[in-house]
Amino acid sequence: GISVPKDINKAIEYFQKATDLGCIEARIETADIYYDGVELPIDRLRACQMYKDILTLNVDTVDVGRIYRLLGQAYADKFTNCGLTREEGITFLKQAINQGYTDAVETLAFLGSEIDEGDRHWLFNLTSQHQNDPHFVLALGICYENGYGTFRDAEAAFNYYKKSADLGDPFGKHYAACSYLSGNGVEKSIDEWLRLETQAANQGVPAAQFNLGVCYLKGDPVEKNEEKALQLLKLAATNHHEGAIKTLRDIQANRTPEVQNFVQE
Repeated sequence: GISVPKDINKAIEYFQKATDLGCIEARIETADIYYDGVELPIDRLRACQMYKDILTLNVDTVDVGRIYRLLGQAYADKFTNCGLTREEGITFLKQAINQGYTDAVETLAFLGSEIDEGDRHWLFNLTSQHQNDPHFVLALGICYENGYGTFRDAEAAFNYYKKSADLGDPFGKHYAACSYLSGNGVEKSIDEWLRLETQAANQGVPAAQFNLGVCYLKGDPVEKNEEKALQLLKLAATNHHEGAIKTLRDIQANRTPEVQNFVQE
């Protein structure tokens, strides 16, 4: 919308013309529009196919790490069909990590139950070597909590979650908050849970937004506040959190929401 009225369909039309003339940047811009659903319905299937086609071109100016990251995240999100197999999704995340997109290591850890034992050991060994990066530190905590490539150790898991949180990672804050609430690896503390979960929610973590929304809806363990609950649930739903979407549908249909809060993922 610079100097002309904003028109996303017209933008795609011109991006396509530029693509036909060999402009790789225009093809990436078009894929990004479909990936994020910028003023159009999200179409991850189309976007991912475009990204995969771009990778086959072997153009030096393309940030392949970013494309690997987007492809891996599309598989991990699972809220819409992206046309990727489990093997493709995990491989793209590993390639993104190797290209320096360290946040992809968190996503790979979140998928730990889907990866094979060899990849779990690879993940644990990799994260053990990068203990000043909040993404790697969080992933290491997930490895210890679930026994990915190592033994289960709830206290070690919490310590790494807390370290990731202290380094500023919003998902680290969320995982540390869940530990404080459950008392898993640390003494229970509702105050610390609320402090960290609120920070995580404010930084855009959908599960934190959902957890807090449910707590304010129920009035447990915080004072009931339906206005704040709906605000948080809507934020989580906008971020494609399935629990939040279902809860809002139940509320709109005047059904009592059957929700289970305190999820990590």
